[in-house]
Amino acid sequence: MKIKLIYSDKDHKLAPLTYKYGIHKKTSLKVNLKEQRQMMFGFGGALTPASAYVYHQMSKENKQKFLKAVYSKQGLNYNLGRVCIGSSDFSVSSYDYLNEDGSFNYAMEETLLFPFLDDIYQYKKLKLMASPWTPPKQYKDNNDYYHGGHLKEDCYQKYADYLVNYVLMMKKRGYLIQYLTMQNEPEANQIWESCLYSPEQENKLLLKVYEEFKNYRINDVKLYLFDHNRDTILKRAIACFKNQKVRKIVEGIAYHFYDRDQFKELSKVKHRFAEKNLLFSEGCIELLVLDSKDPTRQIGKFKNGLVYAINYLNDCNNYSNGFIDWNVLLDKNGGPNHVGNYCEAPILYHQDKQQLIFNASYYIIYHFAHFIKKGAKNIKIQHRRKNFLISGFINPDHSIVIIYLNLADKKRNINIEIESQNIQICLKPCSISTMVINI
Repeated sequence: MKIKLIYSDKDHKLAPLTYKYGIHKKTSLKVNLKEQRQMMFGFGGALTPASAYVYHQMSKENKQKFLKAVYSKQGLNYNLGRVCIGSSDFSVSSYDYLNEDGSFNYAMEETLLFPFLDDIYQYKKLKLMASPWTPPKQYKDNNDYYHGGHLKEDCYQKYADYLVNYVLMMKKRGYLIQYLTMQNEPEANQIWESCLYSPEQENKLLLKVYEEFKNYRINDVKLYLFDHNRDTILKRAIACFKNQKVRKIVEGIAYHFYDRDQFKELSKVKHRFAEKNLLFSEGCIELLVLDSKDPTRQIGKFKNGLVYAINYLNDCNNYSNGFIDWNVLLDKNGGPNHVGNYCEAPILYHQDKQQLIFNASYYIIYHFAHFIKKGAKNIKIQHRRKNFLISGFINPDHSIVIIYLNLADKKRNINIEIESQNIQICLKPCSISTMVINI
């Protein structure tokens, strides 16, 4: 048995941690490798217009440093990504792809996104989720990109054609759209790009998109519902899946973590709709929520990274299949964002110093994305300890990954039993630790 053990806390990025072999104890945490649960699709981050804009401001040297840190086997080893269909709040400006005559124009993406993707694809051919923040404003009843509004009744077919044209265009350019959602946060009326859909309206659009997929023989793009917070995911799933055709053609449900602690809602969905996958499609540290006067004061704090650890571990224990973080890269202020909705990204770029800034969230995500391989199976490890989270995984190469989160402000001794072998660890206060075992 070969073991690698590392930890991160507020003073250590990725440091080695010691362990020793011991004897069985009644308090040992048992890992049953036969009790395998959901498959992991992988990890990634969103390639927003803001991320692409910042990337293209960097030197060739910094670009390579960023790409290696995120997409190489030595770094996060991301295999997933998310792209915006049109603009979002994390864009320099608002735009769609329609010319005045109704033809399609992808010039905005040719300038920033496509070169960004081309560089990434030198490291990894990502599987992408594509999500719109708003239809073209002429398709909406408020004639506005922003402030919610609804898709006009006579524009469902036009908009389905619009979305399918985007998928076909991306495929022609060599970018694989693996997952498609109908709308980012369909229950939110925002001051930026947004559009409201009831479950019935989302179903109506999804069915029209599905028919166009059949017409164009598109069978490699999986349809996902919702793309919003966990707290209402069950209610939405029940409402949408009343339509049996929708239930049949939808592969899964995308969700966000801005509700912060409604993890068990995922299990409720899985228990009711066992055939559906659950894919985290967005979450971040919202700086304005933490400090409305000077949001930059909150950047880089270790507690921000812990938000990821708490959500990722709890969600894994409640059947999540994978994680796509929000912006993969932003500037030193957490932008650009055309409405000032600044957020922290795992990696920021300081334009004045021409330096990359690696936040705590980068190192915490590393514990998951670097070690848990695509195709891994989750192993839930039962415990009753307070201020403590744990989850296990068995990779396709049979290596075992166990991630521990000690939220207590004191050391914690843990005994874990795997294949009749007992391993003793002393976890650091307020830290995340990862053990990789090759038997």
